[in-house]
Amino acid sequence: GGLRVNRGETLSFIGGNITLEGGLLTAEQGQIDLAAVRGDTVNLSGTDSDTNAPSSLGSIQLSARSVADVSGQGGGTVNVRGQSLTIENGSRILADTLGAESGRAVTINTPQLTVRNDALISASTFGDGRGGNLSVTAETVDITGVEPLEISLPKLFSLTIENPFQIGSGLYTTTFAGGDSGEIQVNASSLTLSRSAFISTATSGAGRAGVLRVNADYILLDGSEIFADTFGTGPGGAVLLQTGRLESIRGGGIFASKSGPGAGGTVNIRATEYIDMDG
Repeated sequence: GGLRVNRGETLSFIGGNITLEGGLLTAEQGQIDLAAVRGDTVNLSGTDSDTNAPSSLGSIQLSARSVADVSGQGGGTVNVRGQSLTIENGSRILADTLGAESGRAVTINTPQLTVRNDALISASTFGDGRGGNLSVTAETVDITGVEPLEISLPKLFSLTIENPFQIGSGLYTTTFAGGDSGEIQVNASSLTLSRSAFISTATSGAGRAGVLRVNADYILLDGSEIFADTFGTGPGGAVLLQTGRLESIRGGGIFASKSGPGAGGTVNIRATEYIDMDG
């Protein structure tokens, strides 16, 4: 069910507030635009939406396992703009690469991004094509999982991870095959990950793990992880954090480790005020 356009086409929702409750939007290898704008003209030209000068912004909410999906042989494009974006209760934004073509991008521009209760955004690759990039520009980014890290980690280590859904709430540009991971870029005033939330550009296959960049005034990892690990034959990636204050509590961690034959990656943290790791 849901609303679907033909392969390579564009599906745009432009409105004051946008709510998907159990909704399914599909534009295979195409483009989905979600723009919550009010009181101004929005120009649509080809596959590009111009929402740069609205008089005000509205809210966007995906709940009850809603899905916006542009996955295909090469992942498509998702553009989101609004005053707030909330993705919750198993909902997903997907731009996954399933074949040999390269993926494109997920771009989110909102003052407030909330991802919680087993929801996620993924531009991962399951084929030989490079995965797409994932870019977030926000004032606050708050990602929350469903259980403490000491409960979720033993479950994860007992599994052969084959897709991000097994990991939980988070942002992902992981690779599970021969294609390289895409990059993740987060620009925010504050980034909070809690209760087994994850941001990952890891590799579980032959592809190279990606580059994960975070620029934030404040980063809190509360029983959560940022990682560009290798679990397969491909090399690990790079985690680059630029922040004023970094706090890690209840087992929170930052990794570019190796758990397989692939070479490990790198972690580079620059904090202008302090780094505080506890627990």
